[in-house]
Amino acid sequence: MLVGFELFRRLRRRWHCIEVYPQATAVTLRSGIEHKRTPRGFQDQFRAGARYTRWPAPVERGPWQKSGMDSFMIASMLIWQHG
Repeated sequence: MLVGFELFRRLRRRWHCIEVYPQATAVTLRSGIEHKRTPRGFQDQFRAGARYTRWPAPVERGPWQKSGMDSFMIASMLIWQHG
């Protein structure tokens, strides 16, 4: 969660940010058929983000379960948008 707050703080310096919607990010990256709470949904979203970040997959769900996955998807979206 702290990573998300820091990312929001930094993004707000340059752009008008209201909220980050991880599920919308997952759909934009062609993922998000299942919610990240399910094992299949988690791996699907992670693979979608890994295409842009080149992070090796798969990864264990444990520490990534909530804010880690959200932050990872946001970073993936920024790379997707800005190359």
